Amino acid sequence: MIKIGSLFSGVSGLEHELLKRPDFELVFVADPDKFCSQVLAYLHPNVPNLGSVTEVDYNTIPDCDMIMGGTSCQNFSEQGDR
Repeated sequence: MIKIGSLFSGVSGLEHELLKRPDFELVFVADPDKFCSQVLAYLHPNVPNLGSVTEVDYNTIPDCDMIMGGTSCQNFSEQGDR
């Protein structure tokens, strides 16, 4: 089993394809956005959301084999100029 952690998780788009495979397991996500947090809780109800990456105690995160992170998409979102 390959355990993955996700930073800047958004709505879990990056993890979506990996989690289709039975050999991957999501062990934590990190996103403080209210909407994203609701989506993450719905999609991954047993996976802890560590919130903002600036407030995570990286000495206490769940063990994982790989950490992945999404980049900000403000340029393409409602927050940016699209």
